[in-house]
Amino acid sequence: MILDVLRARRLKRGVLVVDDTLNHKTGKHMEGVNVHYDHAEGRYVLGHQLVTSDLVAGDLSLPIDFELYRRDEGQGDFKTKQELFRTLVRRAADDGLPFTCVVTDIWYFNKKNMHSVEEVGRDWVAGCKSNRLILMPGGWTPISAYIQTVPRSKFREVKIRTAKGERRFWAYAKNVTMKEGWRVRVVASYENEMEGEPKLIASNRLDWDVKTIIKTYLKRWKVDSSYRDAKQELGLESYELRKLRGIRRHWLMVFLAHDFLQLSSRRGGPIRWMKAGLATVGSRCRYAAMEVLRSFIKLVAELARKARNPDEILKLTMSDLKGLKTLYKMEIT
Repeated sequence: MILDVLRARRLKRGVLVVDDTLNHKTGKHMEGVNVHYDHAEGRYVLGHQLVTSDLVAGDLSLPIDFELYRRDEGQGDFKTKQELFRTLVRRAADDGLPFTCVVTDIWYFNKKNMHSVEEVGRDWVAGCKSNRLILMPGGWTPISAYIQTVPRSKFREVKIRTAKGERRFWAYAKNVTMKEGWRVRVVASYENEMEGEPKLIASNRLDWDVKTIIKTYLKRWKVDSSYRDAKQELGLESYELRKLRGIRRHWLMVFLAHDFLQLSSRRGGPIRWMKAGLATVGSRCRYAAMEVLRSFIKLVAELARKARNPDEILKLTMSDLKGLKTLYKMEIT
């Protein structure tokens, strides 16, 4: 379905964003829950941690796949987050998704992960820690120490147009050799004013200019909006199930609903009745809820013409669609 819509919209050069999100829980007896560090709250919390892949293409940010990260508690199928990263990238490539680059944050930036991206014929852009060592004439030097020696006059202004308006950066790029002998292009950038510590971004594309690398990395932040919509509008972490089998079904339905709502009211989209011009997932959710209510009212009005009393109407509305169609030979949608 996703591939059909992307072909219809001629979107051939998407970006695959791999990141993780934490579903906060209080039930200690839920299968798969562990204590994880919550960077947003600055403390350890109980929950399910999902490593996900999103396809960012045009104005779309589509959940593609997910894996649950579980701490090693002796279970035989334990996988690290790094292994889950590589699994999700391989699956997306095997599924033929139209992405040319993988974007991720500092946590997943290492040679093994990035090499796995290159093995499937894709480029990568990732956040980079400031203590990474690079080879300089004086020996192995932290990137942060090297950047401090770069004259401010070497930084160039970069303007990037986004959905929220124009953003201005001051950036400097250099091709360097990192530990284990791999060559990467590192971009150090400040937004607006050249104060504090710069943001460091790395890429395997030694030929890309700073604007291309920063613009590609900024697409990573679309996944944060997807997580927010999935939790606030679609109930990603609003479950009270004990067994992991049912919990996985819940996650799958939430991400599937998110994709349907993203692709609705678009050329080649799967939901034909969705009103055009609804810009956000939240507005589409509210419109869908009104359509469900309207359909229910229409059904009750149909039954009221045939049923004898309110109790019979209630009984019929609680039955399945097959029973209703058999009784009244109705065209029920």
